[in-house]
Amino acid sequence: MAHILPYLPLPSPSDIKPPASPCSTLSRNTIINDEIGQRISKASQAFDRLQASMWQRHGIHLNTKLKIYKAVVFTTLTGDLDRLLEASQETESLPSQLPP
Repeated sequence: MAHILPYLPLPSPSDIKPPASPCSTLSRNTIINDEIGQRISKASQAFDRLQASMWQRHGIHLNTKLKIYKAVVFTTLTGDLDRLLEASQETESLPSQLPP
């Protein structure tokens, strides 16, 4: 027995909405990922410089070395972190473009 399908008219051009571009979300995520990668690279370079100049010296106490590490490397990683968090929150708060 054949099934009868109802006739559905073609949508008019005014009914057609362009699909939401996933590129905007992807580009924001890519920018955030690139920024994080750059910060990790900078922190690694800073740590390498510290290791060459500070960590090799035996006359400096470990606590002093750790304070310097926090001041240089940690600051490099977290510098301007508010901007990254705002960009991340913007990406998360984008309304869903999928139909309910």
